[in-house]
Amino acid sequence: MGEYESRELNVGNLGEGIFSIWCTTARLSANRSLDEDSTGWDHIVRFPYEKTTLPKDLQPAPIECKVQVKTTFSDNRRGWNIKLSALKHLVDYSYPAFIIFYQYSNKKQPELENVYLVHIDEALIKRVLKRVRKEHLAENPKQLYEIKLWVSYNASHKLNELSGYSLRERIASFVPNGIIEYQREKNDLTKQVGYGENGFYFNFQANSEEIEKHFLDAALGRASSVQITDSVIKDNRFNFPNGAIEISRADTAEIEISPNVTDECEFSFKASEFSPCISFDGQLLKVPKLSSQGNNLYFRAKLFAIEVYEVSDLGLKSKLHFTFDKEASLDEAIKLLKLFSEDNENIDYIFEVKLKKANRAISLRVKFHEYIKDSQLILEAVSGLKNYFDLDGNIQVTLDELFNHKVAMSVLKDIIFNNVGALNFAIKKEYEERPVGSTFTIPYAMTAQVGSSQVGVVTLIDGERTTSTEFNVTNVEVLKSLTFHDKMPTEEQLREIADEVIQSAEPLLNSGRS
Repeated sequence: MGEYESRELNVGNLGEGIFSIWCTTARLSANRSLDEDSTGWDHIVRFPYEKTTLPKDLQPAPIECKVQVKTTFSDNRRGWNIKLSALKHLVDYSYPAFIIFYQYSNKKQPELENVYLVHIDEALIKRVLKRVRKEHLAENPKQLYEIKLWVSYNASHKLNELSGYSLRERIASFVPNGIIEYQREKNDLTKQVGYGENGFYFNFQANSEEIEKHFLDAALGRASSVQITDSVIKDNRFNFPNGAIEISRADTAEIEISPNVTDECEFSFKASEFSPCISFDGQLLKVPKLSSQGNNLYFRAKLFAIEVYEVSDLGLKSKLHFTFDKEASLDEAIKLLKLFSEDNENIDYIFEVKLKKANRAISLRVKFHEYIKDSQLILEAVSGLKNYFDLDGNIQVTLDELFNHKVAMSVLKDIIFNNVGALNFAIKKEYEERPVGSTFTIPYAMTAQVGSSQVGVVTLIDGERTTSTEFNVTNVEVLKSLTFHDKMPTEEQLREIADEVIQSAEPLLNSGRS
C-alpha cells in the first residue's frame, strides 16, 4: 500500500456527520444551513408529531429548534468563542435554540467521548443582549460579527448517552408545555430581561393638581387620564451609566398611571377584642407622592379606600375615600353601610390586616370621623328587602343607585313588614268624597329597584282619613310579592299584574272592608 501525504483533519465534519446520523436514527428531520454560519445556526431540526388519540387536526404543533454544531478535541477547553451576531440570531429566534459540542479524542483515530448541549436560556439571553447594548453605547461601536462571546459548557450540559434518542429527549425536556407556550415565554423573556427598577425614564410636564387627582383616581380604581406636555421616554436597559436612550418624544399626550399593587389582603374592623368584625377583601397599594420621595399607602376595597399618612404605636392616621359609583356585591354594600353608619361615628376600631403574599398580619387602631348620611335608613331598607325577597347577596349594586332609590326601598320595606307607624299616604282623587274619620281599604302596588332586580308587592291597605289630604294606615295585607330579574317591567305590565291580583281580592273589598 502506498503512502499518502498528510492532510489536516476537518474537525467540523466529524460533528456535522454524527449529528446528521443521530437525527436520522432518532426520526428527526434536520435541514442544514446553506449559509456559512452567518445567521448563527447550522441546522433546523423538526420533531415528529406526538402520538395522540385526538383527530389529526387537533394535534399540538411539533417541536422545532435551531442547533449550531461545534466539534472539539479533549483539551479542557470547555467552551467556545462564538460571534455575537450568530448568538443574537439564536436569541431572536422564537423557537428553542441550542449549541451542541461534540468532544472527540485521538486525532489520528477520532473517538467520540462526550456530547454537551447548551440551551440558549435566560442567563445566556441576558449576556448576549447586554453585550449588544454595551456595544451600541460604545464611542466607536464594532459590527456584531467582529465581537465574540465565550459560551461555556460543563457536566450539567452532558448528554446521558451518546445517541440521537438521548439528544431528542434532552431537547424535548426544555419544551415541557408545548412549542406554542415555549415561544410565548421566550418572547416575553427577550422583551423583559434587563429592565430593572430603572429600566425606563419618563419625563414630562403636567399640572400638579391634575396629577394628584389622577393618582387618587387610580388608587380608588377609577378610570381616568391626565394631559401632559413635553414628554420624553428613555430606555435604560441593563442600567449602564449614561446609557439611557431616547425612544419617544411628544409635545402633548394623555397618560394613565396605574398604582403598584403590593399585596392582596383581607382587612377587618371591630369595636373591641371580642366583638364581631366586619371584613373586606382588598389590596394594599403604593401610589407615588409628588411633594416628596416615597409613596402613599392605600388599603382599597370595592367601595372605599383608606389612605394612610402615618403608622405609629398610637394607631393609624388616615383619610377615607368612598367610591359610591363603583359596582360591588349587595353583601359588600351592606357591610359598608354597617361600618360607616351614623351610630358608629368616632368609634376607635381595631383594624386588622392579613397580607396574603407576605403571609403576615398587622393590627392597628383607627378612628374614622366620616360616616355615610342616611346609612341607617338605607341599611334597614336593603337588609329587609334582601331577606324578604331572598335576593342573592352577589347581585351587583352601586351605593349611588341605593341612595337614589332609598325612599322607594324604605317605603316598600315598611309596607311588607306592616310598619304602619311610618306610613302616611296622601288621599287619591278617587277617595276625595270619603269623609274625614271614615275607614276604608285601598288597593296599592309598588316596586323598588335593587341593583339589577326590581322587587315589589300588590297589597290592600286599611286606614282612616284623618284630614282632607291624608290617609293614616292602620294595616297592610300583602296579596302578592313580585320579583323581576334583569328585565324590568313596564308601567303597563306592572299595572296589568296588579289589576289581576286586586280583582281576585274583590270579595275582600266588597265584604265590609271598603
